Amino acid sequence: MTTAHERAEFVGVLVRELPDHSIGAVAELAGKLIRLAIEYDKIQTRACNGESRPTDDDREKAIEERARKLLDGLGIAVKFGGDPRGFTMRLTLKSGLYNTWGGAEEGWGVPC
Repeated sequence: MTTAHERAEFVGVLVRELPDHSIGAVAELAGKLIRLAIEYDKIQTRACNGESRPTDDDREKAIEERARKLLDGLGIAVKFGGDPRGFTMRLTLKSGLYNTWGGAEEGWGVPC
Protein backbone atom coordinates (compact mmCIF):
# COMPACT_ATOMS: atom_id res chain seq x y z
CA MET A 1 0.00 0.00 0.00
CA THR A 2 1.31 3.41 -0.91
CA THR A 3 1.57 6.14 1.67
CA ALA A 4 0.50 9.76 1.32
CA HIS A 5 4.17 10.73 1.45
CA GLU A 6 5.05 8.41 -1.45
CA ARG A 7 2.16 9.76 -3.54
CA ALA A 8 3.13 13.38 -2.78
CA GLU A 9 6.78 12.67 -3.62
CA PHE A 10 5.71 11.09 -6.93
CA VAL A 11 3.60 14.13 -7.82
CA GLY A 12 6.50 16.41 -6.91
CA VAL A 13 8.90 14.50 -9.14
CA LEU A 14 6.48 14.67 -12.05
CA VAL A 15 5.90 18.40 -11.48
CA ARG A 16 9.66 18.95 -11.82
CA GLU A 17 9.80 16.76 -14.92
CA LEU A 18 6.88 18.53 -16.59
CA PRO A 19 7.39 22.25 -15.88
CA ASP A 20 5.19 23.30 -18.83
CA HIS A 21 2.12 21.62 -17.33
CA SER A 22 -0.10 22.84 -14.52
CA ILE A 23 0.23 21.24 -11.12
CA GLY A 24 -3.38 20.12 -11.36
CA ALA A 25 -2.79 18.37 -14.69
CA VAL A 26 0.34 16.67 -13.37
CA ALA A 27 -1.45 15.58 -10.18
CA GLU A 28 -4.24 14.10 -12.32
CA LEU A 29 -1.68 12.26 -14.46
CA ALA A 30 0.06 10.95 -11.33
CA GLY A 31 -3.24 9.70 -9.92
CA LYS A 32 -4.03 7.83 -13.13
CA LEU A 33 -0.57 6.26 -13.20
CA ILE A 34 -0.82 5.22 -9.56
CA ARG A 35 -4.21 3.58 -10.15
CA LEU A 36 -2.82 1.71 -13.16
CA ALA A 37 0.26 0.66 -11.18
CA ILE A 38 -1.90 -0.68 -8.36
CA GLU A 39 -3.92 -2.83 -10.74
CA TYR A 40 -0.80 -3.93 -12.62
CA ASP A 41 0.88 -4.91 -9.35
CA LYS A 42 -2.14 -6.99 -8.34
CA ILE A 43 -1.97 -8.88 -11.65
CA GLN A 44 1.76 -9.53 -11.16
CA THR A 45 1.20 -10.66 -7.57
CA ARG A 46 -1.47 -13.13 -8.66
CA ALA A 47 0.83 -14.46 -11.39
CA CYS A 48 3.68 -14.86 -8.89
CA ASN A 49 1.39 -16.78 -6.54
CA GLY A 50 0.04 -19.03 -9.31
CA GLU A 51 -3.43 -17.48 -9.01
CA SER A 52 -3.76 -15.78 -12.40
CA ARG A 53 -7.24 -15.08 -13.71
CA PRO A 54 -8.29 -15.75 -17.32
CA THR A 55 -8.64 -12.01 -17.98
CA ASP A 56 -5.27 -11.00 -16.51
CA ASP A 57 -3.28 -11.19 -19.76
CA ASP A 58 -5.68 -8.93 -21.62
CA ARG A 59 -5.93 -6.52 -18.70
CA GLU A 60 -2.14 -6.42 -18.34
CA LYS A 61 -1.77 -5.44 -22.01
CA ALA A 62 -4.51 -2.82 -21.68
CA ILE A 63 -2.80 -1.26 -18.65
CA GLU A 64 0.54 -1.13 -20.45
CA GLU A 65 -1.07 0.52 -23.48
CA ARG A 66 -2.96 3.04 -21.33
CA ALA A 67 0.17 4.03 -19.40
CA ARG A 68 2.11 4.52 -22.63
CA LYS A 69 -0.69 6.67 -24.06
CA LEU A 70 -0.79 8.82 -20.92
CA LEU A 71 2.95 9.49 -21.22
CA ASP A 72 3.06 9.85 -25.00
CA GLY A 73 4.76 13.08 -26.00
CA LEU A 74 5.93 13.94 -22.49
CA GLY A 75 9.46 12.58 -22.86
CA ILE A 76 8.91 9.99 -20.15
CA ALA A 77 9.20 6.27 -20.91
CA VAL A 78 7.50 3.54 -18.91
CA LYS A 79 8.92 0.12 -18.04
CA PHE A 80 7.02 -2.85 -16.66
CA GLY A 81 8.24 -5.73 -14.54
CA GLY A 82 6.73 -8.90 -13.25
CA ASP A 83 8.36 -9.14 -9.84
CA PRO A 84 5.90 -7.73 -7.28
CA ARG A 85 8.63 -7.48 -4.61
CA GLY A 86 9.71 -4.25 -6.30
CA PHE A 87 8.07 -1.64 -8.48
CA THR A 88 6.16 -3.29 -11.31
CA MET A 89 5.79 0.04 -13.15
CA ARG A 90 8.73 2.44 -13.46
CA LEU A 91 9.24 5.71 -15.32
CA THR A 92 12.46 6.66 -17.05
CA LEU A 93 12.69 10.38 -16.43
CA LYS A 94 14.45 13.01 -18.56
CA SER A 95 16.30 14.28 -15.50
CA GLY A 96 17.69 10.85 -14.65
CA LEU A 97 16.12 10.87 -11.16
CA TYR A 98 15.52 7.41 -9.76
CA ASN A 99 14.32 5.67 -6.61
CA THR A 100 15.11 2.11 -7.64
CA TRP A 101 18.14 -0.05 -6.97
CA GLY A 102 18.84 -0.17 -10.70
CA GLY A 103 19.67 3.53 -10.82
CA ALA A 104 18.63 5.96 -13.54
CA GLU A 105 18.40 3.12 -16.05
CA GLU A 106 15.57 1.54 -14.05
CA GLY A 107 13.94 4.86 -13.26
CA TRP A 108 11.39 6.06 -10.76
CA GLY A 109 8.95 3.49 -9.42
CA VAL A 110 5.28 4.37 -9.58
CA PRO A 111 3.99 3.91 -6.02
CA CYS A 112 1.34 1.30 -5.48
